[in-house]
Amino acid sequence: MGVWAPYSRRLCIAALGVLVVVLAVVHLGVVLSFPDEFMVYPGQAVRFSTSPLYSLVALPPGSAEAGQSEKGQLGQYEVELRFLDWLPVRRALVKVVPKMSVVPGGHAVGILMSERGLLVVRTAPVTLADGSKRSPAEAAGLLAGDVIVEAGGIAIEHPEELERLVERFGREGKPLPLIVRRNGQEVGLEVRPVLGRDPSGRGARYLIGAYLRDPAAGVGTLTFWDPATGRYGALGHMVSEGGQPADLSDGRIVAAQIHGIRPGARGRPGEKVGVFDAGAALGTIDKNTPVGIFGELLKVPPTSADPVPIALKDEIQVGKAEILTVLDGGRIESFQVDILAVERQSRPGGKGLVIRVSDPRLIERTNGIVQGMSGSPILQNGKLIGAVTHVFINDPLQGYGVLAEWMVYEAGLIPTAERASGHEGAGAQAALGGFGGAAAELE
Repeated sequence: MGVWAPYSRRLCIAALGVLVVVLAVVHLGVVLSFPDEFMVYPGQAVRFSTSPLYSLVALPPGSAEAGQSEKGQLGQYEVELRFLDWLPVRRALVKVVPKMSVVPGGHAVGILMSERGLLVVRTAPVTLADGSKRSPAEAAGLLAGDVIVEAGGIAIEHPEELERLVERFGREGKPLPLIVRRNGQEVGLEVRPVLGRDPSGRGARYLIGAYLRDPAAGVGTLTFWDPATGRYGALGHMVSEGGQPADLSDGRIVAAQIHGIRPGARGRPGEKVGVFDAGAALGTIDKNTPVGIFGELLKVPPTSADPVPIALKDEIQVGKAEILTVLDGGRIESFQVDILAVERQSRPGGKGLVIRVSDPRLIERTNGIVQGMSGSPILQNGKLIGAVTHVFINDPLQGYGVLAEWMVYEAGLIPTAERASGHEGAGAQAALGGFGGAAAELE
């Protein structure tokens, strides 16, 4: 008995220590998962799944019913997370926003970074006849991401037009005046062409040392629009150029037709193959954010869909859902997916949902999620819950989705959800914790 008593005490102490560690880990997990902000509709309660050890208490001037917003009342108040119903742990802001409905999209759209001009992909040195190198474009101040809209007083639409002007001004020994669009402003520059070796092997010719391309950013999907204001959201993620947000201040979304599908495979995302109808602009672009592009419709896309309510994140359930997207021409189809996880984000971010394609028809055609599906609306129980944004590189059947509430927030359709600084960029990425794995944006 005397031998076992100290051993029993040590065992009890060890067990108590393990219990304390477990409780500390659980407590830390609850604290870290508690958001800084909730959105609720009038009359809706704030929900936060925790153990019975924690409770939510609304603070004045909120309702006394622990986070139950008053019917019909918009505004904001605070709730407090308490341990054992008395020890304050954390507080969060509750924004009571109006219920709203939007028309779900699914239309294939092309994203044009500019209505006209040529995009500067990068500058490069020109090799001269004596073997030396010079970069006229860099010397002139031309930057990657600039859009050349005018050269020599002439509006530029095609690379051949610029090539002819470079050759002409080079032969005349004159600097070529350029107008470029940069950060929403038009900037005047002068570049002096030099006679150099053409990298394409066409012999000596006058060059400025810049790689250019059409300002088309790719094919994506229209997510929704508001029939009352004409505001729309699309793509579900940011359009970037060289790792930086692209300047879309002169951008447009245009109608697109899907002519083929390249199925995805492990390590290689598939894609929709489409063509733009550049003469059929659907809308302007005035915002390029981590959760999509937004702007005003110039004309309403053809649809038979009725407006559907926006689901807030606490209404989304793990389980069956559907996406709307185009695989052939312009025909929108519905395909079944499964919601595997929901991240209760408190800041805008493009990875609020984990989804898996389960529809046999879609799997047969695409082998899962492919580029061009970005922005495809996700619906559940008759509500818009989000949009497809990424595909998992190592599993094309799975990917991420953005929460619909963040897209309507960025579209400016929630008047009481005022933007706080730091909601984008690093702040948005920091709020994504919980979902791992490499993923590719569906540009």
